[in-house]
Amino acid sequence: MNNIKLIQDLLRQQTLKYEFHIYQLDYECDIRCLIISSTKSILPADVYIRYQTEQDINQITFPNLTKEQIDNIRRYLTYVGQQIELDQTANNASSDINTYIQEDFVNMRKQKLLTNLDDFHLLLVLAR
Repeated sequence: MNNIKLIQDLLRQQTLKYEFHIYQLDYECDIRCLIISSTKSILPADVYIRYQTEQDINQITFPNLTKEQIDNIRRYLTYVGQQIELDQTANNASSDINTYIQEDFVNMRKQKLLTNLDDFHLLLVLAR
């Protein structure tokens, strides 16, 4: 059960918890994850894409992918991730944008759209 909680924290907060013998340390990370599941996953996801078909849900099978196909998918996802990072670097947040984000957070709290800082962090991770 601890492993699932660790993966959930990794996906939600982009932190990886490492437990030493005496204490626990959180490492910040930037990990993108693609979850493929025949039913709703127990792991949190920012976006769900539903596969619709005329077939009965029990008859749907995922194709067996070769190692080469999996490597190609990984390369593609890595390439897309790098392009997103380049775009983010080019559009680096200035102090005006940071001020706007802070004001937006305060307004969302006043309107009770956000209940805690974790919800806001989830929005920032999604936007990233």
